[in-house]
Amino acid sequence: MTALISQGQVKGIFHNPETTIRIVEQAFRSYDEEHIMLPTKISQIFDEETQNRINCMPATLLDEKVCGVKWVSVFPDNPKNAIKNVSRLIVLSEINDGLLIAVMDGTESVNTRTAAVGGGT
Repeated sequence: MTALISQGQVKGIFHNPETTIRIVEQAFRSYDEEHIMLPTKISQIFDEETQNRINCMPATLLDEKVCGVKWVSVFPDNPKNAIKNVSRLIVLSEINDGLLIAVMDGTESVNTRTAAVGGGT
């Protein structure tokens, strides 16, 4: 069964900054030890002038046997129309059979990870 994880649920997971920093540090260690596959980001730019785009960022945690993709839309002019300029979605699958594990709102996890990277340096 696929979990649908809301932004509020993600906030509950990352409510402790120290825990979040430890998770991010472990991810960097795993990457350095080549336990993570991290292909190059794919960007589709729809308008060169405004830089309206969608980014697709895949990654695989080899030890955990989980593959995910972060789908980020970036439309810089949206706030002029009272629309948020960035939205994020994360999809996770297991890599043994390719079954879907979770679909989650990516806003909180990306914001939290970004803050933890700055806080952990």
